[in-house]
Amino acid sequence: MSMEKKDEIYGRVSREHDTLCKDFAACGSELKRMGAGFQELGSNLINHPEKALAINMVIFEKDSSEWRSLVDMYCDLGARKEAKKSELEGLR
Repeated sequence: MSMEKKDEIYGRVSREHDTLCKDFAACGSELKRMGAGFQELGSNLINHPEKALAINMVIFEKDSSEWRSLVDMYCDLGARKEAKKSELEGLR
């Protein structure tokens, strides 16, 4: 394989890895945001039940219905990111 072709492949794989890293980080940030909301609700339920209704129920209901698929996506992105990293290291 020519050096030009190797550089082309390395560049493509490197861009794919960068995209996966960004998607993984964004997904992780969204999970942290959700977790903070759940933590606030839990704390309010334990310490101040009267404040439990003070949370934004629209956001809570949306997060409650989406967290599991987001965790699955996070795990998938992590595995794909590591696989792409290995592929990239194999091209060096």
